[in-house]
Amino acid sequence: MSFSRDVAPRVRLMDYFYPANRLATWIYLTPKEGGGNKATQVQIYDPSKQLTMYAERGGQVVRYYKRVMMIGTSVGEYSEGSSSLHPSRMATYDYYGNQSNYAIYGSFDFRSGLTFRLGPGAVFPERFRKGQMVSVNTGLFDGNGARGPDADVSVRFLGRESLSVPAGQFKDCIHLQFSMEIAGAPTQEADEWWAKGVGVVQSRSPKAKGGFTTTRLVSYKIPFEPTVEFYKARSDFGSTGASTGPWVNPGITKTFRVRNEGGKVVRGMKVSILGSSVFTCLDPVIVPLAPGEIGEFRVHFNPNDYRKFHATIKAEEIGNPENCCYRHISGTGL
Repeated sequence: MSFSRDVAPRVRLMDYFYPANRLATWIYLTPKEGGGNKATQVQIYDPSKQLTMYAERGGQVVRYYKRVMMIGTSVGEYSEGSSSLHPSRMATYDYYGNQSNYAIYGSFDFRSGLTFRLGPGAVFPERFRKGQMVSVNTGLFDGNGARGPDADVSVRFLGRESLSVPAGQFKDCIHLQFSMEIAGAPTQEADEWWAKGVGVVQSRSPKAKGGFTTTRLVSYKIPFEPTVEFYKARSDFGSTGASTGPWVNPGITKTFRVRNEGGKVVRGMKVSILGSSVFTCLDPVIVPLAPGEIGEFRVHFNPNDYRKFHATIKAEEIGNPENCCYRHISGTGL
């Protein structure tokens, strides 16, 4: 492992983080005490999800929403080139902001059943300078918004390095050092190396009795990186009267936009709604989009019950379903 001579003064973190591609997978190996390896698979389950967040304002806990990328991690055994990974052995869901100025927002641990979420302030800068450290004091909240202990979270950018792991040699990696101090618990530390366009290729954390546990990327598959993204789209439809019995309400219609972020023409797009029939797409086909061009469509929300509804918009290129984007939406019937 050596430092690259070509050291840029600042890097854009999202260029090194996991590409927001639902079809991509990453498999890691961690040596086990006594022999063998633990296998870990990472997959992006929803690149555009709304996560409920909590903050304290005037002594009261209030909730708000952030756009995040939901990453699922499953665990299994690995032996002689094959693994026993299976979706039923899901270990955690982790939530990361997927915009240029983003944060680690939290995770859900299937083993404990706890949702771990940071309060506001745990934000990575859009660009990181070598030697820079970002440190915040934040509150921890569970899935119901109950306040837990405070936490001091910090991350330092140590520089760019060249790194070899079983998945290959990566000449452009950034080395990040993480630390989390939670009141009443030992300090948690870890180092991670992210490769440009690939994601995390190696992580290392200290053992309680000395030494380190190192996890390395053994294989990955990024078949296609979508070029279409939602553009300045709000996800919450708010509240409207529910159409029940003889009462019929007009509902709410919102306009959504997608932009072609790539360098080639997108050959038109089709839009579908997943998860709930109370949301309807009024313009299910978008005309071809030149690079940088924006297309529009409308979604109508007409609830049939007095509760909150959730759904996901999927917009995909016609003839190329891999080129797609997702947007979680919600609305409340009154």
